[in-house]
Amino acid sequence: MNFDKMEHSVYIDILEYGVNHPKGFYEREIFNNVGENDIEKDIVSQLIWNAKSNKFRLFAGQLPSLDTPFTIIKYNSTSQIDFPDATYILTFDAQIKYLDYFKLQEARKSSKQASIYAITAIVISIITMIIQIIVK
Repeated sequence: MNFDKMEHSVYIDILEYGVNHPKGFYEREIFNNVGENDIEKDIVSQLIWNAKSNKFRLFAGQLPSLDTPFTIIKYNSTSQIDFPDATYILTFDAQIKYLDYFKLQEARKSSKQASIYAITAIVISIITMIIQIIVK
């Protein structure tokens, strides 16, 4: 897999948005700022809906079971149907996934830089060896 040419990922954009808004965000805010096309907007909507569904399950005394990087931390609505004014944050698991992704990206950059230094050192060594052979 060529990671240099990896396609844009809406999931990474979602995680990045959440990490950059640690005090929470509204559904309309993330929907307006994440997703470049209708498919990506649908993904954001589905993940928000999963967070709402998980909240419904808690109200019903059940454990949340749908996969979503979001959790609802506050809502002002008396309606438990759609939580129009809910405040969302990233789950702890989603934050860890983003941190792992970020560290992996940094490691790739460091690895590329180390490869460049190694190749440069090898070239200098070869040139030095050739000069020594010519001088003798």
